[in-house]
Amino acid sequence: MFMLRPNDPLYPEQWHFTLIGDIEAIWQDYDGAGVLVGLNDSRPDRFHPELDGNFDLTLSLGPAYDSHGPLMDAHGTAVVGIILAEANDQGGIGLAPSARFGWFSFVYQGNADSLAESVAYDVINNSWGFTPDFDRHKDLSDPESEGWALNEHLRTAADMGRGGLGSISVHAAGNDALNAIGEWFSGSRYTISVAATERDGFAALYSSHGSSVLLTAPAAALTTDALGENGYVPEDYVRDFGGTSAAAPVVTGVIALMLDAAPGLGWRDVKTILALSAGQTGSAPDATAPAQTEDGLWQSLGHHNWNGGGQLYHVNYGYGMVDVYAAVRMAEAWLTMTKGPATSANETVISASAALDDPVPIAPPIRGTPQVTRITIEVTEEIQIETAYLSLQWTHDAARDLTIRLVSPDGSSVMLLNREDFGRPAPGTEYSWTFGIEALRNLSSEGSWTLEVIDHLRRDPGTIDGVELTFHGSPASPDTIHSFTDDFLFLAGLEDGRRLVTDTDGGIDWLNLAAIAGDITADLRSAGQVAVAGVDWFQLARGPASFENLYAGDGDDRLSGNRLDNHLIGGRGQDRVIGHVGADRLEGGEGRDLLRGGSGNDLLLGGAHHDRLRGEGGSDSIDGGRGNDVLTGGSGADHFLFDRAFGSDQITDFQTGQDQLHFSLALTGGLTVARDILARFAQVTDTGLLFDFGPRQQLLLGGVTALDDPAADIRTYDLA
Repeated sequence: MFMLRPNDPLYPEQWHFTLIGDIEAIWQDYDGAGVLVGLNDSRPDRFHPELDGNFDLTLSLGPAYDSHGPLMDAHGTAVVGIILAEANDQGGIGLAPSARFGWFSFVYQGNADSLAESVAYDVINNSWGFTPDFDRHKDLSDPESEGWALNEHLRTAADMGRGGLGSISVHAAGNDALNAIGEWFSGSRYTISVAATERDGFAALYSSHGSSVLLTAPAAALTTDALGENGYVPEDYVRDFGGTSAAAPVVTGVIALMLDAAPGLGWRDVKTILALSAGQTGSAPDATAPAQTEDGLWQSLGHHNWNGGGQLYHVNYGYGMVDVYAAVRMAEAWLTMTKGPATSANETVISASAALDDPVPIAPPIRGTPQVTRITIEVTEEIQIETAYLSLQWTHDAARDLTIRLVSPDGSSVMLLNREDFGRPAPGTEYSWTFGIEALRNLSSEGSWTLEVIDHLRRDPGTIDGVELTFHGSPASPDTIHSFTDDFLFLAGLEDGRRLVTDTDGGIDWLNLAAIAGDITADLRSAGQVAVAGVDWFQLARGPASFENLYAGDGDDRLSGNRLDNHLIGGRGQDRVIGHVGADRLEGGEGRDLLRGGSGNDLLLGGAHHDRLRGEGGSDSIDGGRGNDVLTGGSGADHFLFDRAFGSDQITDFQTGQDQLHFSLALTGGLTVARDILARFAQVTDTGLLFDFGPRQQLLLGGVTALDDPAADIRTYDLA
């Protein structure tokens, strides 16, 4: 089921689709088929005509579906409709209309064991949660807390779900307008915490915030409703649903499409891609004051490989608005650019503690001016951070008077606590909390980290009693993926330094432009320029070439390599949307190149060395150039071009009667008749039909013993 545009009559009213990128382009390739969604919620109305075809009773775990609690419920029905309401020419539509779902419920069952059911699903939606009030029973690291027990079940799902790739848990950040880091679910690295925006793209007034939020999504309003008296309204559709309960399933639907496109992604890959592909929303990054519903400003993290600079983070939006187009296109490309899926099995973990011989007093204000108490944590090991945990023990008469920040070695500052209300405990209360942090992704762990504590009222003394940092992520590596999104020009207008892209630490590096829809022109040589849709975007640093590889997007691209061993991938052609094919030009340089055309009608030009050229889909024209090359046309009717001094080449999949060989007259000595060329230059060998034009000029058609129609299979051309 692939569609250009849904015929469902309420689709135009589903305003959340207008905020999350070009989903109609994605629907032409993916619709969630084969993806299993777990609905951890109140019981949905499985008889709703938008859901009945996608419900799988065998996937509904725990108590029998119809034997526990109310027969049907509006909340679960609304949530799952946002994810996968069917494309059936009635009502609205879900993001992944061909995904299947099953139901289980911590909400109804009310015990930790129900979350163990998560392991059975590919992606699980949790549009529920706890008040983030820093209650000790919601602390991640306390083995006696409910939060710890629940998190262990999510750990099992991440470790064992999807055959070890990991089940992916999406969580609503909450509707309390509080710091979401104050409850375990949002702080767990096994969850994707989602905040909500209104239809203007600004934070919803009620949406919880904090450094544990990964990204944001629109609070979808129009969705399915339970039938009859169990629904919110008499009709079968509700138009005023909302809250982070409605934002989380938007992200769940996006993930279902990502897994349809790239089922081999690990659960950690999914989180990384969502963060990298998210778009700007709310206040501009150069705003000097938060908007009315915002709790902070955008900040740029210290690394340099996202849109030419540091990735942006905001406590209300995480890394930004979910972008279904960018996320799915990056998902398709991701495992080509990495060393394999990122899972629990290959996650790297390191820890470091502050050396505190005695409790450190928290400095009180001086004449009304708050003072900063600083504690340094030295981290000697280096990993690339994904999620960080700060475990803190402190004693204070009123924790609600404190601001607590964590500052990275490069100066990136993360707000953990900002005068949150811990209630009114007795004087000298001992506190302990583990802060789960998503706001440090892609930074290096190595160096001096600083805990900053500010006491805003003089009358409440306190001490810091213990500090430990734990980082989860990937091993440090010089192999870098530089990712770009459609926000680049906007960000480069604010920070001109983003227009010069550098990589000086060696390694095998990628320019990841898979999320870019426009036509890309790229030259990977020193000081080479990258342009999109005829507009210059950025320049590569002058000096020895440092970028080996590039993954392009849906446009009609022209890619040129350099002296290094290049891997250039053209992706789709932009005009695929209207039923045509793309026209990518992939040009190798002087290294050992791997060129892949993708699904369009592509021109692949090898360089001077031993290259591998793959046309893949479409009708491609392939010229290996000099060197000993391996050429694969793919599924279309392909054209293979050969001139003098082309090397010793092999075509792996030549289809007689479909593909064509094009020999220059200089190569054939002026012969133009196919049968004469065969008689003079070709012979059958054990491995296929071999054309021998002289020293270092041999072509093997692997597995071919004869040409059915030589006149159709062989053409000549004159370069003069």
